[in-house]
Amino acid sequence: MDLEGMNILLHRPGADKTEAVPLDDVFEEIRKAIREEVAKAPHTCRFPSLTEDSVAAVGNHVGMMTALGDGNLDAGVELLRENHKWIRQMRLRSERVSVAIILTIVTTMAVGTLSALWLGLKAFLED
Repeated sequence: MDLEGMNILLHRPGADKTEAVPLDDVFEEIRKAIREEVAKAPHTCRFPSLTEDSVAAVGNHVGMMTALGDGNLDAGVELLRENHKWIRQMRLRSERVSVAIILTIVTTMAVGTLSALWLGLKAFLED
């Protein structure tokens, strides 16, 4: 359906009568009203506690997660979550291994020290 050249009956607030107005004019008035309202609205959606630097950083993180997901933000978030789970597991494992290594070193040092004392005492008693 071709809307070009069509008129619409319009009753403007405060007017006494209804008038025929070209549809293109109505569309233009709607566009103008939308532009005016958008211009009045704040241009950022943010939490009140975020600074301007934080807002930029959030945008950067969203971009990074989108890139991780090959253009899919949700996939990037899931991948990041999986990476963090893996890193946490590795950190816990490395802590256990570190404790085992430290215990091995301390035990070896204690056994070596006791062996040296025993050999020294044995040599002293044999003389």
